[in-house]
Amino acid sequence: MNNACTMVCPEKAYDAALDALREATSFTLEVAGNRTRWTTVKVLFSRSTMTFTTMVRIKPGDRFSKLVLGMHNFFNMIDTKNEDEKKIVLKAIENTEMFIGIIADPEFIDEEGHFAYLFTVARKLNALIFTGEAMQDANGRSLLGSDGSVG
Repeated sequence: MNNACTMVCPEKAYDAALDALREATSFTLEVAGNRTRWTTVKVLFSRSTMTFTTMVRIKPGDRFSKLVLGMHNFFNMIDTKNEDEKKIVLKAIENTEMFIGIIADPEFIDEEGHFAYLFTVARKLNALIFTGEAMQDANGRSLLGSDGSVG
C-alpha cells in the first residue's frame, strides 16, 4: 500500500465504525459529523495522520453505486485459478453497504502502527481492504490480486 486504500464494509454502521476507530488507538481523533452520521475521522499519530472518509448509497446510480460497479468489474475481469477466492471477493463487493476510504499522510508507516490499526478496525467491522492492486482480508492476506494471485 502506498498512501490510500478502501475498506469494503458489509454494514452501514457509522457508530460501530467510529467505536472501532476509537477503541483501536490512544491517539487523538478529529470527527466531522456525529456518531450516527460522520463523514470523516482524522487520526493524529505522532508523525503522521490517517483520514477515514465514509461513502454510502444515497440513490441508484450515485457515486457509491458507480464505485461498487467499477470495483466489481475490476475483480470480475481478473483471470485466476483461484475461483473460490474470486467468488468471495465479488460477493463482498455486491453486498457492501459502506465504503471507508483511508488516506495516510505522508504514507502508511508501519512504525507508527498504521497497519496494525487498519487491520484491527477492519476486523471489528468484518471488512475487506482494497489496496488498488488487491483485495485483502482483515489480517492483510491477499484474497485476490490484480494478477490473479492469492496469499
